[in-house]
Amino acid sequence: MEEKPSYYAIIPAEVRYDNELRPNEKLLYGEISCLTESTGECWATNKYFSQLYNVQPNAIATWIRHLKDKQYIEVEYIYNGKEIQKRVIKLGGIQKDNTYSQKDSRGIHKKIGGYSQKGEENNTSMNTTSKNITRYYKDDELNDMFLEYLNLRKKIKAVNTERAIKGLLNKLEPYPDSIKKEMLEESIVNSWKSVYPLKEEKQTAKQRHDSQLKVLEDIYNGNIKLN
Repeated sequence: MEEKPSYYAIIPAEVRYDNELRPNEKLLYGEISCLTESTGECWATNKYFSQLYNVQPNAIATWIRHLKDKQYIEVEYIYNGKEIQKRVIKLGGIQKDNTYSQKDSRGIHKKIGGYSQKGEENNTSMNTTSKNITRYYKDDELNDMFLEYLNLRKKIKAVNTERAIKGLLNKLEPYPDSIKKEMLEESIVNSWKSVYPLKEEKQTAKQRHDSQLKVLEDIYNGNIKLN
């Protein structure tokens, strides 16, 4: 049995009581906060976290993306040419200064556990959000992943022309949303300029069932005509 870390994790109240976060996302935040303790940065991969929590790497990617969207963490990719060398995760917003502060009974701020409850303005561009979000998919998570992939393509000098984006959408179209997300995750992690079908062995029985179900739905709705 693989040995798991034995260190303690402290999760600030703002994270603990955020009803928009999944329970596992809150736990992952605590894990990240521990790993940033010494250097201020976390370099752990999705595979590492997935083994700790016994989930698929794409689930970890979803949790990290949500924490990033909520501005609890910052995510940066370090490139070696066109390849991603490593991912760097830093605490953002409420834990920017890595100190946790709360008032005691006399109203005096005291620091405990090395964390700060008081949020600081985060001036990094990575945490800047826009109300004018381009929408390609109804599923918010899928749409965010596609936008993230388009952003990656810019960094690796792939031009996002209207024709190129349409081509990517057409490649993803035959698959259910769950597989679209995995295809995009593969392309993001590997810095690919395009998206590709998953290897057959990576598709679970549930995913194959979803794919077959979508075909049946398309036939029923008249989107696919049978000869």
